[in-house]
Amino acid sequence: MACSFSGVWRARIVGVLVLGYLALCVVVAAARWRAQRPLTPPSGSCVSRQERRYATARPHLPRHGFIGFVGPETLDSGCHGRYVAQYALAPLDVFTLEHALSDAFLRARGLAPSTGPLHVLVDASDENGRAWLEEHPGVRRVSTSADVVVVRLERAAP
Repeated sequence: MACSFSGVWRARIVGVLVLGYLALCVVVAAARWRAQRPLTPPSGSCVSRQERRYATARPHLPRHGFIGFVGPETLDSGCHGRYVAQYALAPLDVFTLEHALSDAFLRARGLAPSTGPLHVLVDASDENGRAWLEEHPGVRRVSTSADVVVVRLERAAP
């Protein structure tokens, strides 16, 4: 009888030790999780710089849908210009202007081509953007800052 009594206590002690160890692991993991920094890009990254630049254009762009983009293919930091614009202006879909005007391209992505206005973000800090603005002097400028311009193109019905 004494042998089974000590076996029960031994099992209880082992169970308490295992639960204590698991509780300690949970506490340590929670402390490490709380100590982690949020996942944000470094302040000097190409994304954060472009987000600050494009912030002036944000109020003049639609809240959802897609826009055209005229700007650098590659930034000085090596980042792809349109992809950075896509990230900075999410949830908008950012397409090159050529693709944003192509009904076939839009249909292939499940987007309905629009006959209404198309907003275009022109990054005038880039030679492509400056050249496009010079080639299209009559476009309606919705906003203008030193190097980020939003224009509105009217699309005709097909």
